[in-house]
Amino acid sequence: SHRGTNKFIGYPVRDYIMDYKKRIPNYDTSKLFVDKNPQTVKRFVIEEDYFVYESAIINLTEKQLIDRIGMHSMLIETDMVGNYVGSSYGWATARDWAKFGLLYLHKGNWNGDQVFDPSWENYVSTPTNDSKEGYGAHFWLNAGGHFPAAPRDMYSCNGYQGQKVFIIPSLDLVIVRMGLSDEGKYDVNELLAGVIGSFKK
Repeated sequence: SHRGTNKFIGYPVRDYIMDYKKRIPNYDTSKLFVDKNPQTVKRFVIEEDYFVYESAIINLTEKQLIDRIGMHSMLIETDMVGNYVGSSYGWATARDWAKFGLLYLHKGNWNGDQVFDPSWENYVSTPTNDSKEGYGAHFWLNAGGHFPAAPRDMYSCNGYQGQKVFIIPSLDLVIVRMGLSDEGKYDVNELLAGVIGSFKK
């Protein structure tokens, strides 16, 4: 896009990249859950600082975030019609989700590398208007004390069927919960009480 405007000016990729089709990972995920033997998707490495438009979102995310903090198991997929949703279709091990939580716990600093501005962590952990102190920017908050066992500065990523990454700055703690059970089928507050209680002296 033109800097300072909302105009997008497209340029033919073929004019700038030789054999550009060889550089584009073209994964068909539309039948990923239907096929008996789904295809194996491997990370596509692009060393240069430019990206083909169709792959720009995922390639830049991988370069600037996922690979940068060593989330090597991470796979981000599109929905069934090819859109990157952002809030869904992210797959990783519990250890790699913990790395994501630690990045936020340390206000974007990863072993001395400032991945994002510290003010972003403050922004995502601040309640939005009319959220009853339950939601920030893309993160769920405990500012209203929804979970009494946890400090009110706790915020979290809440995934499908109870998968969660809890970030608790006042305790210098990240808790990752992986599972396939919706809230209500397990007691989140009890889980937090047990884990937090095991760290308190």
